[in-house]
Amino acid sequence: LLLILVIVTFLTGCQESPTGRNRLALVPDAVLADMGQESFAQMKQQNAVITRPDINRLVQCITEALVSAAHTRYPDAPMPQSWEIAVFENATPNAFALPGGKIGVHSG
Repeated sequence: LLLILVIVTFLTGCQESPTGRNRLALVPDAVLADMGQESFAQMKQQNAVITRPDINRLVQCITEALVSAAHTRYPDAPMPQSWEIAVFENATPNAFALPGGKIGVHSG
């Protein structure tokens, strides 16, 4: 009985990703989006956000190109209608995306 329960759980949690690969999805996309929004809000409260227009325009230009390329490459993939982008004061060269249309870029 336990084996059947485990198999049913895995089969119902499997989804195909936008890249065509199978993935195990135990958390619904809406819940992931909410978690991403909460995490992003917390990061903005705990870290300095750069508000210089010249830097934000550059980052906005790059992220728009990336999002456009993603839409072109994966036209059927569900994507947020809008993206919130923040540049964080952090010397580490890094960037990340969170569920729910949040993109963070480190200033380094």
